Amino acid sequence: MHTIEKVNKTIYMDKHDCDYIKKYEKAVASSYPKKTRGTNIYGVMKNSECYHVTLDEEYLTYIKAKYKNGTPNRFDHQAIYIRQIIEDLFPNDLMFIHSKATYHPVTTISSNTKYNIYDRDENVLKDTYTSTTFEFDIWYMKDWVECPKNKAELAKIKEIEDRKAVEKLNIACLKDTIVAALEQAGIKTAFVPAGNSRYGDRAYIKADNKTEWNKIVLLGINSYLNNIAKEHGFKVAMPNIKKNAKLNEYTPFFFLDNIEIVNERE
Repeated sequence: MHTIEKVNKTIYMDKHDCDYIKKYEKAVASSYPKKTRGTNIYGVMKNSECYHVTLDEEYLTYIKAKYKNGTPNRFDHQAIYIRQIIEDLFPNDLMFIHSKATYHPVTTISSNTKYNIYDRDENVLKDTYTSTTFEFDIWYMKDWVECPKNKAELAKIKEIEDRKAVEKLNIACLKDTIVAALEQAGIKTAFVPAGNSRYGDRAYIKADNKTEWNKIVLLGINSYLNNIAKEHGFKVAMPNIKKNAKLNEYTPFFFLDNIEIVNERE
């Protein structure tokens, strides 16, 4: 009915993906493993215990009979997919297969069709049921092992640890002083600790709201322009813009009726 042969075919997957699959999948896991080891400081998993499965015509007859009253697939109750085959062959194990093998039916129930060899005709993908056998590769989820960290990962981890040490020191010694100085200048801020979703594991200080953001942007532009302007004997006033305006390339730097001469040029 079927044969299972152990073959040498190593695949790799990031550890967080592997952990997620183990946590939530109950019968058949699928993903897009890599043929070569990638780089990930949070862990790379390897599975070298590949099993090549071959199904024959006897199994084809058996699986059609098993689902003669309809398959449990919610999209197509006549088609038999690879997940149903795997659950039939490995009923007590969590197995892993490449996702691309799960998209198309292996066979159908109510016809004389054989196994799907999934052909391509003039760049149009089509199902063709003409094969007397069906073959696929599969791995046990329990066989995944974590790879030792490589040089690139160790270097990146060291870089992050060094950055975190600086960050920790600056939070302890400088954060409150910076916040107080900005508040004294009229800018309300908010401190966002490490672990936020937008910038990963880095702590930062931001404007407390859109109004404060606009204020510091306009103050910064005005200060920069006046550093230039004083060399030429004039100064410019900060434009009066709505507090919650959307600042962009159309926002005026200053108005021409708000320029003041501060000394006479010779």
